[in-house]
Amino acid sequence: MLSQSYAKNMGLYGERTGALSVIVSDNSIVDRVLVQLKQVIRPMYSSPPAHGARIAATILNNPVLFDKWNGELKLMSGRILEMRTALKLALQKLQTPGNWDFLEKQIGMFS
Repeated sequence: MLSQSYAKNMGLYGERTGALSVIVSDNSIVDRVLVQLKQVIRPMYSSPPAHGARIAATILNNPVLFDKWNGELKLMSGRILEMRTALKLALQKLQTPGNWDFLEKQIGMFS
């Protein structure tokens, strides 16, 4: 089971846009898994916003838009890494006690 959120990396805040993927080893249980998933999600929402999902689907299914989005993700993740490296170097230059290597090893905006 894998869950993904597209809220932050597509700028779709408040849209509850994401995906849940389930891989099973036996096709005979697919229907049972779907029934269980539907029972879990039904009380959570009745009519979720659809425009965020449509935007995400458009980006993910269009090779040109997907490549552009992917490039923007790489640009932003590179910027985050540059900022972390700069912070680590500044802390080391100030001789701040501690080991600051973790700043460059973490992944994600809120690590």
